[in-house]
Amino acid sequence: MKLREKLGRRTLGNCIGNGGVVIWVLFELLLTIVGNSRLGKVVAANVKELVYYTIAFLQMTEQQVHTWSADANQFIADEEDATYSCRISEVFTSFIRKLFLVGVLLLEEVVNSFDGEGYLAIIDAAKQWFNESQTRKVAGNASWWRIREATLFALSSLSEQLLETQESGFQTSNLKTMIEQIVVEDFQIDSLEYPFLYARIFTSVAKFSSVISSEVLEHSLDAALKAITMNVPPPVKVGACRALAQLLPKAKKEIVQP
Repeated sequence: MKLREKLGRRTLGNCIGNGGVVIWVLFELLLTIVGNSRLGKVVAANVKELVYYTIAFLQMTEQQVHTWSADANQFIADEEDATYSCRISEVFTSFIRKLFLVGVLLLEEVVNSFDGEGYLAIIDAAKQWFNESQTRKVAGNASWWRIREATLFALSSLSEQLLETQESGFQTSNLKTMIEQIVVEDFQIDSLEYPFLYARIFTSVAKFSSVISSEVLEHSLDAALKAITMNVPPPVKVGACRALAQLLPKAKKEIVQP
């Protein structure tokens, strides 16, 4: 289905303005190419690069960080907006998030159209960006966390497709190991300094709880329980609540008893 059909009858110009139309149409073109069995051959040789740069596009902007830090309700609304609908009254940050969702739609199409190769492309790109973010972190780059959050956002958004592919027997790349490595590493960061990344860790654990080890799940559950009782930024509490909603029904009783 074309993006214009998902948006409804409003024109792209009315929704996002001329500058946004260019980006939107570019994504629509890529979606058309990737989703077409004949045209898909054009990008097949470069699908890893396509995924790599699409994930990079999913990084939070300064505008989003500012808006969501000041307005927790807007953060929740934008996080839950997965309908690709267009409301003219939305603030600019929502427009940006919609473009991000289109980027996720492109990644979904890669997995659906290229099967095992698409799965590998997603996992390999995620590994590359994780390593790159580590390099930036060590170098003292203040924005190192953005690409890490974008990587987790992409993986979480594709969790159903990735898990289905892995369950089908295609395990050349170990999804479980990579997710656990990122989660364990990032739970060591300061939630006050990097609230959006910390929140994304919680939602990622919830999405991949079926393949994450019991030890990592228990640690995540403990961290979430502590987060909702501490003075932490709203995004962290939101992420913790989402993780608890997913993990508590399956948790061992001794873990959640006071």
